[in-house]
Formats: sequence, C-alpha cells, structure tokens
Amino acid sequence: MRRSRFLVGVGILSLLNVGFLLLTTHIHMGHFLQLAVSLGMLLWGSLFQKLPKFLNRLLSILALIPLGVGLFLGIFGNLATTDFSEEVVIVLGAGLLDNEVQNPLARRLDTAIQFFEENPATHIVVSGGYGTGQRISEAHAMHDYLVARGIPHQQVILEDASTNTWENLLFSGQIIQERFGNVGIVLISNDFHLFRATTFAREQHMEVTHLGAPTPWESLILNYLRETVAVIEMWIFG
Repeated sequence: MRRSRFLVGVGILSLLNVGFLLLTTHIHMGHFLQLAVSLGMLLWGSLFQKLPKFLNRLLSILALIPLGVGLFLGIFGNLATTDFSEEVVIVLGAGLLDNEVQNPLARRLDTAIQFFEENPATHIVVSGGYGTGQRISEAHAMHDYLVARGIPHQQVILEDASTNTWENLLFSGQIIQERFGNVGIVLISNDFHLFRATTFAREQHMEVTHLGAPTPWESLILNYLRETVAVIEMWIFG
C-alpha cells in the first residue's frame, strides 16, 4: 500500500512540475516525455495492488535504468576537469523563450562569466542557431547576455548555424581551428548535458575539458529524463 501511494504521489508531483514548465519554458519533446512518465507513474501506482508481483518487479527493475543513467550523468557533469587555463570556451546553446535567454541557458552563460573572471584572456564561442519561431539565433542572444554583463564583445565569437549538439561542436571546432589553431578548449553546458557533449567532442577528435553549470531545480526531472533517453540512444545507435 505504501509503495502504491508513493508512486501516485511521485506521479502527481511530476505532473504538477511538467504543467508548470509547459507554462513557463520553451516547449520541446522533453515536456511530453515527462508528461508520459508522470501518467505512467500514476497508472502504475493506482494498479499496483492488482498487478502480479513479477510485473511489479519487472517495472521496478526497468525504472532503475533511467535512475542509474541519470545519476551517472549528474556525477560526470559536476566533476569539472578544467584548470581555468584554456584559451577558448565553448558555451553550448539552449532554446530561447520569446527570443530571450531562459534559466538553463543563463546558468551556462553565468558559468562562462565565472570562467572569464578567472581567465580574462579567454575567448568565448557561443554556439546555437535559430529555433522554430525565433527571430534571433541562440548565439546572438547569448552574445548580448554576456556583453551586457561586462564581457568584451570582441572576445565573444558567434556560431549561429548549428541545430543540435553535434553541430554545435563541429562548427565551433572549425571556427576555433581557423582563428586560433590548436588551443585549449573547455566545454560549458548544464551538468546533465556534458557527458554526451564531451563524447561527441572526442568523436570529432577535439581535445576538451569541461565545466558544468547547475541545472535549475524546477527542470531537473525534465532535463535528466530527456538526456537519459538521448544518451541511451547514443549508446545503442552511435
């Protein structure tokens, strides 16, 4: 009975959370993934007492997979490997809302500012193209955010042609190679995102360190769920 109530309670809280995010953030597939998981938890909890024991055990084991992957992503993303000596920072983009930088992306940019304060000679590549319905690119919005907070505009480099993480790294790497040659590079993204980003960088033969930005608490479930699916897909299909 306690487990049934626990599942229902978690499902309700997650449902309320995704409802809040649908109203306050840029909508993407992650919202609908969390919505599906929330409804699944509610259904499982309401039927828990009626389901065969083996099925409840199977569902419990399956639930441990995303929990384990999410824990791994969190640990990896919060273990910084930078020594703040890198000449170039790449900040990976995220969706805008009404053409403005939102909380998860702001965390990435604030982390880049902290890096710059430690190493004022560094250049910052802001990477992100145009999302659906956006009048400006993610890179342009990121540039404006950094400059408004004191980063010299000549030290902020725009990469605004990319549409996903692979292209973020590919196009940013090309810009860095053309302008600076072989230099130290640090990747900055939210903690949940860094494992996949650094994996892609290695596959593109980029030598990088990483520095994670904290994920806002209200979007922890959504972002870790979405990234867990993306990482599992990457492991299976490459």
